Amino acid sequence: MGSPSLLWVGVVAPPSSHPVAVSVTADAGRAALLVPAILLAWATVATAAATVVSRRRQVG
Repeated sequence: MGSPSLLWVGVVAPPSSHPVAVSVTADAGRAALLVPAILLAWATVATAAATVVSRRRQVG
């Protein structure tokens, strides 16, 4: 049942709407290399949050 939680997190805060990601994407040059790092960090946080929610639901 972890997938619905992960899907919900994705609906609430999709990475494309992240203001830092949008502003970095608009810049050219070296700053554009930060976009993959920002998206990876977002995915890591979303996965961790979904895992925590899933485990709490199983325990409770």
